[in-house]
Amino acid sequence: MILITEDQEDIMAAEVAVEKTLVILIILKLVFLALVKLFIPFPRQRVAVRFQILISLPYQLINFMKYLKYLIPISLILIAIGIWSFRAEASDIGYTTQGTGGNYFIIISAYDNPAGMKIVLTEEGVFTSISAYAYYTTQAKVLHFHIYSDNAGQRGNLLYTTQESDLTSNASYVLETRNFASPPTLAAGTYWLQADSSSEGPGTGVSAVAYDTGGGANSSYYLSDLGQPQYGTNQYSIFATYTPTGGGSTPTSKSLKLNNNVIFKNNVIFKN
Repeated sequence: MILITEDQEDIMAAEVAVEKTLVILIILKLVFLALVKLFIPFPRQRVAVRFQILISLPYQLINFMKYLKYLIPISLILIAIGIWSFRAEASDIGYTTQGTGGNYFIIISAYDNPAGMKIVLTEEGVFTSISAYAYYTTQAKVLHFHIYSDNAGQRGNLLYTTQESDLTSNASYVLETRNFASPPTLAAGTYWLQADSSSEGPGTGVSAVAYDTGGGANSSYYLSDLGQPQYGTNQYSIFATYTPTGGGSTPTSKSLKLNNNVIFKNNVIFKN
């Protein structure tokens, strides 16, 4: 059984409409030319000549039908070009800059002290990965990320977790990216991205995430030793990559905001 999506049905309907329109226009043109030659008097034109023109119309239509087979691939190519030009493009949302204001250390000991950033998603999208500028100093080498819901301006419930793997550097910041095993789709709204680490051996482990200061009020957090989020203005270098799906809010000008500052803006037209 072949399943046909709504988008494929739209494309097939468009192809049929294009073909029918072209055929009708060409037939109308031929009929018009024939009528002009038949009924507009020309000097010394005989009835027999006019009759011959009328008789030749079926042959002209037959010749036209020979070229009709080329209309289908041409129309498919034009439709494909149109769909490609209106495709949605992947975007980053979060703090994409490698911070230079300090190092936040995720300490893995008796308590876990991850850091998180608030993001405001202006349109529905499929999230493929989360990234951060990070490195490890001791045994806290394993990095992964979480997406949390928002609860009245604070971190809410855990929604999704990326895959995890070792950090690649123990000396300087490197852009670390972790993918989702099954990319989630998030509706427009407010969410929290959290960077977390774990130790590969016994004892205390430490890894670091870059950040800058001067963000908006309550735009980020870190967990205290008691496991409670402590909100502040640090801008941790954590961001997600997603692709708009066209659901939810659909602005003509796409703006991804962080702490009331536009960090990415691009006019995008996409088709559902």
